[in-house]
Amino acid sequence: MKGESNNNNSNNNNNNNNNSENNNSEDNGEIVNSVTCNNKSSNLSEEHKCTTYTTEDGEAKHINNLNKSEKYVELKNKVNNDLASTNSSENEKETKDDANEKYKNGDYKGAVDTWERGLKSINYILSKKNELTSERLKIFQKMHSTYCSNIAQGYMKLNEYSECVKYSLLAQKNDKTNVKIYFRLGKGYFMLGEYDKAIEVLKEGIKIDKNSSLINLIELVQKKKKLHLEKEKYMMKYIFQRLKEKPLINDEKKIKPFFYTLYSFISFIFMWIYTFFVTSYDQLLLFINKCKMHKKGE
Repeated sequence: MKGESNNNNSNNNNNNNNNSENNNSEDNGEIVNSVTCNNKSSNLSEEHKCTTYTTEDGEAKHINNLNKSEKYVELKNKVNNDLASTNSSENEKETKDDANEKYKNGDYKGAVDTWERGLKSINYILSKKNELTSERLKIFQKMHSTYCSNIAQGYMKLNEYSECVKYSLLAQKNDKTNVKIYFRLGKGYFMLGEYDKAIEVLKEGIKIDKNSSLINLIELVQKKKKLHLEKEKYMMKYIFQRLKEKPLINDEKKIKPFFYTLYSFISFIFMWIYTFFVTSYDQLLLFINKCKMHKKGE
């Protein structure tokens, strides 16, 4: 008798669950409808329930038509999506509040460390993107972009511009409309002496939104680039002028013209090399920073 009572309770619970699912059952872009077969019996066994899943593509899937492995995959994906949504929303709020508090207090290194921990969690979820619905995938990609953009801002405050560029580029992969990302990327390139790249990035950002910060920065970069080119031009002009006014070898010594020409040419080459290194100082720093960034990436 006790066994029969348990069976009846189980059947009643199953019927109640089916009714509640019929009323409202939508989970993460995947709508679940419970459909009853043409059977007048109120106590249907599990084998006679015809539950259909309507996917995002509009394709109806009958759970009874799936084999055991397919049912397991469907259930696993659903559970993973639910867990990912719940855990990420709670962790994100906690991480966001903690990092923002540190950033406001001027603890930029602490804020960056907190954001990077949050980014690791997002990267783990995205590594299993095949188990996520397209809607969930977009949400986590957006979160990934936000974390990377914040980290870039933190590194910019720390004057670590190679890292600022690195994370700005990562942020840009999943969000090409956020002008803040373009500003941080342009500022990073500018501070590394890559004026042409900075101008290109800032122009792309201005096409999206004529933000005053982008406009002001691109004007500053253009002025700096012009000044840099004028400096190079002046250095070369100065070298030629010095050679013209004061020959490297005194004519009174009456050295043969061939050796005089050769000596002047070699001296000019050395002076040109010296000028090249002076004017390429920014590029040398950029190369060193890129090597550091590559080493950290490994």
